[in-house]
Amino acid sequence: NESGGVITFSHPTRAVHGVGGPAIGGFVGSNNAQISDSTATGNVTVMGGTFTAAGGFAGTNLGGSLLRVSATGNVNIDSMLAFAGGLVGFNGGSIDQSNATGPVTTTGSLSFTGGLAGTNFGEIRRSFASGAVTAGDNSFVGGLVGFNVGVPGTFPGTISQSYALGHVTGGTNSFVGGLAGVNLGALDQT
Repeated sequence: NESGGVITFSHPTRAVHGVGGPAIGGFVGSNNAQISDSTATGNVTVMGGTFTAAGGFAGTNLGGSLLRVSATGNVNIDSMLAFAGGLVGFNGGSIDQSNATGPVTTTGSLSFTGGLAGTNFGEIRRSFASGAVTAGDNSFVGGLVGFNVGVPGTFPGTISQSYALGHVTGGTNSFVGGLAGVNLGALDQT
């Protein structure tokens, strides 16, 4: 969904399978525009590749807006250097009033794995994740976000009024947290 595009009240139900690839999602691979009031229910499975971003709803959300969206499927990735999230793999845009309820599992090493987003350098507001999160060795693993980072004046890296409920497990030498594996951004009322 490219800049200027708008998608609303849509509900794909089919499973998505990928072999590597830069962005794989249950609703859209990459979002750079606006999606609202929509749900993806299919499982997302990725085998192989590196630097893959995958999520139950979108692989990447870069400068786009996700408002009142949800994902309920399982996200399973067997890939090194994966960005995996119940909702989005890699978020550099806005996520508001959204949620992911399915489990997220990555089996390769060096992954960024979260119940809602694998990595966030955008904004997450009034959102939650409830699925279990499991990752391999040397990973960043969080119930909501695996890795949250902000750069003043460039990337906000903010999470506000959001929460996580799922059990979180990481492999050897991993950073593991109930909310975020690593936070280098801003947390507010979370």
